[in-house]
This record gives sequence, C-alpha cells and structure tokens, in this order.
Amino acid sequence: WRNGELINSFIYACTPINDGSFIMKEGPCRVVNSLLMAKYNGYAATLGYGEAPASVGSLEIVNSIFADADGPFYVVNSNMTSRNSLYFDMRGGFFEGGVGNIGNVGSLNSRPGCSNNISVDPQFAYLAEHDFAPAIGSPLINAGTSAGVLLPSFDYFGNPRITGAQPDVGPIEFSAVHSHPTIDSAEWAMSP
Repeated sequence: WRNGELINSFIYACTPINDGSFIMKEGPCRVVNSLLMAKYNGYAATLGYGEAPASVGSLEIVNSIFADADGPFYVVNSNMTSRNSLYFDMRGGFFEGGVGNIGNVGSLNSRPGCSNNISVDPQFAYLAEHDFAPAIGSPLINAGTSAGVLLPSFDYFGNPRITGAQPDVGPIEFSAVHSHPTIDSAEWAMSP
C-alpha cells in the first residue's frame, strides 16, 4: 500500500501469521476514524518495514482505535503523528522503530504533533456481536477532533460524522437510537 488512507474502516480479528494487519510501504498515509482490534502475533501494523527511513514519508493517525494487539505499530522513521486516538490493551507497546519505543499515552502525547490520545476501555455497545458502536457513556463519544484534519462527512453506516460537540473516535458515530445490527461472521471475511 502506498500513499493511502484508511477512513471509517474496521480491521478486526486478523490472521495469526506474523505480519502486520495492514502493511504500508510508503506514505504519506492517513488512518482516520478507523479501528484495528484483535491482532495476535506480529506487529499491529507497519509503515516502511525494510525500507530506507528517508524515503518512506509520513503517517497521520486521527480519531482512531487500536486495541487488543500483541505487537506495536512499527514505523521505520520518526515522521508520525497521532491525535485524539484510543490505545487499549496494546500488550507489546504502541509504536516502535524510528519513532522510538512508545509504550504509553504519556510518551505518545509528548511527541511533536501528538495530543489527546487516551488509553482506556473503549466501551463498545455490543462487542460480543461485533457491533463496535460506542455504548452510552463511552469515552469515544465527542473525544475526536476536526481541527486540522479532513474528515469524512459520514460515519461507517453513512450517518453524519459529527452529531455532538466533536466527532467521535472510531468508525461509528454514537447515536442514542443505534439499532443493533445482526452481523454474520462471514461478512468479516476479506476479499482479494
């Protein structure tokens, strides 16, 4: 993947092979209002693995969720920013590589261009049924930012992206009238 964007997307229950759940060769790359969850074995994701650091480009993470992963996100260079994102149960740390070893939100938020990242349980509405909508009282609600970032005007389901004071973190915007969809696990299979 080169010069791409991951927007309003889910990467869930990835293959257990020892690689990243998504692998970006070079940037600029953006991860906006997305979720990466349940990645066991290997890196959560990579940018520029095996590439020359100067040629890779930047990574921008905004309003996204990284949770339940055995390994960190590998970034070959130091050109990474993360704002208003949630990191929870990242057992191998958050980031490593040219960005250094970043294992907690204090270290992450102290980096230039990084701010308002949190590390708490995201509190999804119906996680057991693969429904990743924020539950009432979730820390995802109104925790995102629209400052300095081009956001989609809609969420994963096509509903307005901002329904409160700020956008929510993750692919689904909170709605008090959220209908709980029945999701067949076969729908989570990836196509080539």
